[in-house]
Amino acid sequence: GYCGTSSSYCGKGCQSEFGICDSSSNTTTRTTKTKTTSTRTSSAVSTNGRCGSQYGSCPSGYCCSKYGYCGTSSDHCGSNCQSEFGQCGSAVTTKTKTYTTKTSNNEYISNAKFKYYHECKDPKHWALSFDDGPYKYDNDLLDLLKEKGVKATFFLNGDNVMDIKSSEGRAIVKRMYNEGHVIGSHTWSHANLEEISKSSIISEMTKLEDALYEIIGKKPALMRPPYGAGNGSDTIASILGDLGYEGACIWNVDTLDWSTEGDIEYALDEFRRYIGKPIMSLNHCYYHNISKESLINLAEAEIDYMLSKGYTPVTMDVCLG
Repeated sequence: GYCGTSSSYCGKGCQSEFGICDSSSNTTTRTTKTKTTSTRTSSAVSTNGRCGSQYGSCPSGYCCSKYGYCGTSSDHCGSNCQSEFGQCGSAVTTKTKTYTTKTSNNEYISNAKFKYYHECKDPKHWALSFDDGPYKYDNDLLDLLKEKGVKATFFLNGDNVMDIKSSEGRAIVKRMYNEGHVIGSHTWSHANLEEISKSSIISEMTKLEDALYEIIGKKPALMRPPYGAGNGSDTIASILGDLGYEGACIWNVDTLDWSTEGDIEYALDEFRRYIGKPIMSLNHCYYHNISKESLINLAEAEIDYMLSKGYTPVTMDVCLG
């Protein structure tokens, strides 16, 4: 249900009755300006790779970039360095910034060596994931996952179909986190990263990070690009790596629930093709004409089938090993 001109839009999933790609299609790139505000010097040392008045100062030898991240690259240590929260110096022994967090409570060890992932490491692991939340049926989905004893990964938007800052959105995100599910980024507005500028990519990612930090006190280390757009792109990897992301989780099993409106047999046929291999699957919390029944029935069918095949459902951090 989104308009665009890339292969993600114009392939077999195109709803041609509502739009047809042709050679005259043009892509408009929108640039987002970053507003700079003055901040106070903080004596607290940040432990999550972020910096600024909200997070504290970088460790010794690291500079705080204008976007609020600790690092040692030219993007951090140049003219845009927020020197009151950290300055590059001789204490730095590596040019690769590493953000280390505790592995409990869904925190994930991340670094700037950004990678694209399509499957888990263990051939008996299955990473069940849902895009495009939060949405109104998510509590029903969480009830099912709790009943089945399954943990999933949710790649969330900030303002796609539900405002993540609304009381309902905040409550859903908190419940996801508190019940042991992993939360990743799916950009603020479900933007196609191939069709927007670098500054807009940064804005899409950091705006959602700030909202998630406000709600659960953590920023995501993993992301999934909407439509899978930019999969394998060195340019996008460089931008996201500089923001501290560890990688993009693509998929090797696409249920196409958004296109088939939750057709169970189609989805299970896709799973059958990969039995015996590690699986990273894609479902959605929202799509056009979604119903509570189509969401829950498909998720339950997938869980029952994969458990019957001896797979262990895992969150994305466990999947990647």
